[in-house]
Amino acid sequence: MSYSQNMEDVLLIRVFEKKKDGFYIDIGAHDPSELSVTKLLYQWFDWRGINVDPIPSCIEKFQQERPDETNLNVGVSDTPGNAPFYAVKGTLRSGISASALSSFSKDIVLDACRSLNLGYEVIDVPVVTLADICRQHVPAGKQIDLLKIDAEGHEKKIILGGDFDRYRPSVVMLETAEPNMNPFEHWHEKWNINDEIDPIMASRGYEPVYFDGINRFYLAREAEAMRSLFSLPVGVYDGISLPKIYRRISKLCRRVKELEDRLGIPHEEI
Repeated sequence: MSYSQNMEDVLLIRVFEKKKDGFYIDIGAHDPSELSVTKLLYQWFDWRGINVDPIPSCIEKFQQERPDETNLNVGVSDTPGNAPFYAVKGTLRSGISASALSSFSKDIVLDACRSLNLGYEVIDVPVVTLADICRQHVPAGKQIDLLKIDAEGHEKKIILGGDFDRYRPSVVMLETAEPNMNPFEHWHEKWNINDEIDPIMASRGYEPVYFDGINRFYLAREAEAMRSLFSLPVGVYDGISLPKIYRRISKLCRRVKELEDRLGIPHEEI
């Protein structure tokens, strides 16, 4: 079982050795279930934390499904204030809300909308810093186990606005691949922004330990004992059996088609 885009949640369960009652900060939380890195931790291991997203409808879902967490409808950057946010509208072919492609970067959003034939709207959002969020919402003495940042090109500014002397997540997970870029189609281009992020993280006492093609995982130096748990990609020993999952999906697809035939409903490609 994985709710996240690239089975990051399964990796994190391994890395934290099925720890109960952990604490996370999820910036760019998007949805409490869809593509969620934290739902598995929340649902199975009783983690709780802070969910942050600039889009009001996204945070409304968190308020409905996770009312026992801190859910903030704000943007995050290196300086506080207000800023225009480019919210992508519509649904992707996969059925996922296109709001996941939203960004503070107009250029990134325009590229996504042109390539996917989508629209967007501009909303004015209040902006705070990561340090502000920690000071105001992290309980006193609480260890932050995970900081996850997925901000479609805005990750660097979010990191620059943090106070990593006072608030030190054990693991920092950043989306460091260029938004909307498939590395296998752009292998010889600058599709990965690790060169910019790595020195910043190093100056704050974090070392890169894993890259999954989308996200870069950084480990606090004081959490060095966890390093070996990042040594292998997610696989069968994490309880993931893709052939078994595919067989179940194929069986369900066949059953759906049988029901559609019986009811006279046109087939939809999956």
